[in-house]
Amino acid sequence: MQADAIDEIVAILVAQHKSWPRAGGWAPSNASALLEVARLDRQLSFAHTLRDNFVPFPKESADARQILGYVTLRSLCEGAIQLFITVYYNDYIADKEPITRRNRKKIVDPEDAQLSDLIEFYVRHGDPAFESFLARVKTRGIAIHHFREREIGTQDS
Repeated sequence: MQADAIDEIVAILVAQHKSWPRAGGWAPSNASALLEVARLDRQLSFAHTLRDNFVPFPKESADARQILGYVTLRSLCEGAIQLFITVYYNDYIADKEPITRRNRKKIVDPEDAQLSDLIEFYVRHGDPAFESFLARVKTRGIAIHHFREREIGTQDS
């Protein structure tokens, strides 16, 4: 079951990597320019590490591996939302509430947005059913900054 889900994720990212960076001519020019430089190859590389999280972690490195697993998920989620916004870039910049800087005057391009802002935008315009999952991934992924106590869960949760 887990292997099938990972295979599906990898297949989707392979397809994205093959098509989106070469979207010139059929995607709007501003979206196409952003997609040409997007590192979708790195998204795919991260996806190939997902299987590592289903092998029982050795006790001495369990916390680090748990955190790195969430960092991987955080990166994949952030990249997926950035791609979503970039593909619909013209709709994004025309939106009543795009992601902006504090002064609310300059729209933030997807690749420069904070994950919290990306999640908020995606919940409004994508699928709100993922909000709690994205919040957990965000919170546990930030545990890479490990000096302060943060909840990381276990390999089973």
